[in-house]
Amino acid sequence: GGGGGAAAAAAHEWLLVEFALTLLHGGLKRGSMGGRSPAAAQLDPLLPLLAAALRSRHAGTVSLALRCFCHAVRLPVPGLPAAAGEAGKAAADILARAPTTADPVAQDALKLLAGLLSAAKGYRPGTAQLGRLLKLAFSDIEEAAARQTAFSLLKAVLARGLVVAEVYDIMGRVQCLLVRAQATPVRELAASTLLQFLLDYPVGDARLQRHLAFLLTNLSYEHEAGRLAVLAALHQVVTKFPTEALDASAEQLALPLVLRLVNDPSAAAPAAAGNGG
Repeated sequence: GGGGGAAAAAAHEWLLVEFALTLLHGGLKRGSMGGRSPAAAQLDPLLPLLAAALRSRHAGTVSLALRCFCHAVRLPVPGLPAAAGEAGKAAADILARAPTTADPVAQDALKLLAGLLSAAKGYRPGTAQLGRLLKLAFSDIEEAAARQTAFSLLKAVLARGLVVAEVYDIMGRVQCLLVRAQATPVRELAASTLLQFLLDYPVGDARLQRHLAFLLTNLSYEHEAGRLAVLAALHQVVTKFPTEALDASAEQLALPLVLRLVNDPSAAAPAAAGNGG
């Protein structure tokens, strides 16, 4: 009867939703709804629907909605601030349920959270929630698939100046990656994040001195790539820090750099140390 047909249609509604989301994702990915296109404004009424789709019990719907939202946050959509809170809560719940942060859906949830923090200035998760998100994001930091998105979230928090206790703990791991990571892009990502932290985040003199001491200690790191990464980071500190901050640390920086210039066995390291000095 008619009732059975309606029930069957309702049971398969998710297929229509996924088809619509696939079309939307294709348009967003191609850029046909990007920039100043009038179509970007037409995303406005879709944002609450996308936020609702993030709560779907169908994994495919959730995955597509996440990917659509990740594209939408890069566009000038007027309704984004209003939709950000609900989307952020849903993404945080998805991340908490994921078996590992390297899982593709967890990665998309992290990308969305970082995008919301960057694009929707009114979006401000609670301090405790941000702390949990950062801990989750960095729990699988050794996994290459999880690393870029974890750093994107951290850099978004730093850029917003949202003070979270976990940031200070995580920066200890970041500076270790700067020295010890085997891949050059990872060392460079860690270095740029550490510099952003030291320049823009509430650090305090004592903590700043501890981070500088860590870098100076690792001027004698056993592997050349790590030493060069430290020297490059110190060069950035000297170049970009305010003069008054450098004046206070001049003695601390000068002697180790001179010693490295004289004693390092690598041909590349003395030149980098000269840049730092």
